[in-house]
Amino acid sequence: MLSDYLMIVGEVYNGTSNYLRFVEINVNIFNASGQLISTDSGYVSVDSLAPWTKGCFNVLVLSPGSWSSYAFDSLEYWDDALPPPNLVIYGDSGGIDPYGYYSIIGFMRNDDSVLVEWTRAIATLYNAQGKVVGCDTGYTNADSLAPGQISSFEVWSFYRDSYSDVTNYKLQADGY
Repeated sequence: MLSDYLMIVGEVYNGTSNYLRFVEINVNIFNASGQLISTDSGYVSVDSLAPWTKGCFNVLVLSPGSWSSYAFDSLEYWDDALPPPNLVIYGDSGGIDPYGYYSIIGFMRNDDSVLVEWTRAIATLYNAQGKVVGCDTGYTNADSLAPGQISSFEVWSFYRDSYSDVTNYKLQADGY
């Protein structure tokens, strides 16, 4: 049940000239007295975070009790990632579906010269103020994409009670 969790979403900016992988976000949760009551971690959703770009994250903290604030530790990452495969997203559209969740559909094409497996679209949802309000992933219908192959995908966001504040989104393609 999601009411038993604190969901922390955001973006990490790669301000380096290296591709980063395993970008880990560590979060400390405090009560009103400033006492540490919980800690958890998560990862940026893209496997290879390109230089000078952002990648979203979603950290779910189990039952933090009467929390008051949270703070991030320094990021941990490896700076030896390879550039991501050349995958192109197009024909996408998003909005609130009949069940009240935010859904994005579209197509992904492999413009790389090799087979790419575990292809997926990563959606960062924003409100009118540009604040990140969601970070979700949806895999393509095909398990892998050969060079030139196209597959559709759908990303569902269902961790919130309402998505009426979502005004736009950003999609990133990823795979191995």
